[in-house]
Amino acid sequence: MQKISIIGAGISGLSAAITLAKNGYHVDVFDRQKDSGARFGGDLQGLENWSEKTDVLEDLKSMNIDINFETYPFDYADLTDGHRPLMHATFKKPITYLVKRGPIPGSLDGGLEEQARNLGVSLHYQFHGHPEHPDITATGPIVNDYWAADKGIIFKTSMPDTFMGIINNDVSYKGYAYLLVVKGYGCLCTCIFDDLHRLGENFKAAQLAFEQYVKLDIRDPKPVGGVGSFSMNSIYTHNGSIYIGEAAGLQDFLLGFGMRNAITAGYLAANSIMTGKQFDFLMNKKFFHRKKAGLVNRFVYERFTKNGLPHQLGKVLTKTDPYPYLYSLYNFNWWQRLLYAPAFIYCKKYYPQIWR
Repeated sequence: MQKISIIGAGISGLSAAITLAKNGYHVDVFDRQKDSGARFGGDLQGLENWSEKTDVLEDLKSMNIDINFETYPFDYADLTDGHRPLMHATFKKPITYLVKRGPIPGSLDGGLEEQARNLGVSLHYQFHGHPEHPDITATGPIVNDYWAADKGIIFKTSMPDTFMGIINNDVSYKGYAYLLVVKGYGCLCTCIFDDLHRLGENFKAAQLAFEQYVKLDIRDPKPVGGVGSFSMNSIYTHNGSIYIGEAAGLQDFLLGFGMRNAITAGYLAANSIMTGKQFDFLMNKKFFHRKKAGLVNRFVYERFTKNGLPHQLGKVLTKTDPYPYLYSLYNFNWWQRLLYAPAFIYCKKYYPQIWR
């Protein structure tokens, strides 16, 4: 039986471990944290359902992932810039599936850990050494090259289920703030891009902004937060190790929805090992144009939309079928190709870390 070692017990590393274990490999996963997803505190995050033509849950099943974690489909969204009334958009299918993150019951992280254990994967937590010549490296965001961060709270509440976003530089600098509630479990955060020292003041402003639209009922709040990294010079293989997830700089440079990318990268890593196909080829085939699309999306988001974005986005989302448009945003469409050169220059100036 061939042995495989993986550094990092996040969703990307566990995704690779699950596929390998299902195909007869002995897998050891090492992580310096005490549990899978320990860098998360129970916050709600979205498995986006617009970047591929297939439903994300069906996509996960095709990559050997069982849906043994809680998912909360939302087929509507309320958006505003904090000045206009809410725009309510409804969809024919879920726009996203919310999941809990971190070492808590029902979370995505806990579900993948359980699947890995049931398949015989050996998990080594609080491991502070370094396996010699690991086969896969999935250690999370690139240290010191962060380009985004979020800060917020989770809380108990009597509020109805809610999916609400505010895009306004005073509450979410170059990003967005969100209020999510599912079955009495709430999450209020702001996510900002660049100039990360604004994070604390933006979170306070976000909470005040949401109070304009809903009566907040926040009980037993607990802090959550995190960082994100993205790279245009992704290193997929180095010193004999395959790099996946944010360790390879994989993220959504527009909104920071990276979970689908992370799990996909883990699956591709496992397939590279099993089939002998070159991992760089598999990753570039999947992500090369998507990363270029992300660069243009970030450029357009910052340069042309400003605080009018929710109004324009709301118009798109209230169309009968917005999915072809949303899908094209992630797949390097014709106008993204035209704008790529100025987007490259802009991002090279304002986000130099993504080329390191």
